[in-house]
Amino acid sequence: MSQYTLNNLQKSYAQLDQGTVEQIVDILLRSDRKYIAGFRGTACCAQYMASKLLFLTPCGAHPPRGRHGGGKPVGHHGAGLPVPVQLSPVLRDRPALMEIARESGAKVILMTDRRTSPLANKADVVVTAQVDGLGFTNSYVAPLSLSEVILLSVSGRRM
Repeated sequence: MSQYTLNNLQKSYAQLDQGTVEQIVDILLRSDRKYIAGFRGTACCAQYMASKLLFLTPCGAHPPRGRHGGGKPVGHHGAGLPVPVQLSPVLRDRPALMEIARESGAKVILMTDRRTSPLANKADVVVTAQVDGLGFTNSYVAPLSLSEVILLSVSGRRM
């Protein structure tokens, strides 16, 4: 069973480009306010990212509220929008969330399980994280690990 986790990590890191990480760090450090959103199983990813950014960045993000992220964005409005999401199935409010962010001039960072996601073309930066799991359960180890890489890069840049 651990093979699922190892495969997800290997595939995710193979697709991760350091230039993309640096671009995300630039957005996070330059943005005055951040909006973190996670839906269903990815609410834990959003909670983790928001709680760490609260300490690492100016005008840090607030952690998600509500059970399973409540299906609503949380945090501050503004220039950076890390959105860890798993896109199957796509919820109706996700495209609207992306449109609101784009219309407000926000930079959108999307973490998704595939580059062909319908939301990928609406994002400024896309990071893919594999979530293959056993049966109906997805594994969020890879998205959490990639979040850690981003957070460590933010921390390293702030020192």
